Amino acid sequence: MAPKAKPTRGKPPADTSEERPIDDGKPIKITLLHGRGRHLGWVLFGGIAGGLLLWRFGSIGQALGLLLLAIAIQQGYRLAQTVLHAAGTFQVDGENVLVPTGLCSGAELKLQRSQIDHVFFLRRSVPWTQAGPLLIIETEGKSYSFPRDWFASDSDQRRVEMALNRQLKLNAAA
Repeated sequence: MAPKAKPTRGKPPADTSEERPIDDGKPIKITLLHGRGRHLGWVLFGGIAGGLLLWRFGSIGQALGLLLLAIAIQQGYRLAQTVLHAAGTFQVDGENVLVPTGLCSGAELKLQRSQIDHVFFLRRSVPWTQAGPLLIIETEGKSYSFPRDWFASDSDQRRVEMALNRQLKLNAAA
């Protein structure tokens, strides 16, 4: 029987990754994520289960089947939107800001930083139908919300917020 190898003690290997602060003032470009797989799952589940409920059950089952089919149709529309349009991209470059108006909507809002009034996170008062935290961007009488699910990671959502707020703080100080 061979002797067991003892673990070596010492310094952990040095981290060679380049650390970059979340907001270093450089231009950022963050692409949102579409929910194509989730939409496809709802289309398949709602279509199959709704069809079976309509075919084999009584009036209550048929009502539930119609509800599932309605959800499947809505999710089918959203799935088609993800195929037709890109998910959207946040781009902050100097004074120019490009903000998507929604996920896979195809429309983007081109703004100057001076047109943005407030940027903040809504963490606790989030509607039950959306994943928190919500990134809220208020511009000249309109507000846009971006749930956590639309971003690849929490840090992407934070980078957008910090990049936009950095300029708002500079404008307030001037």
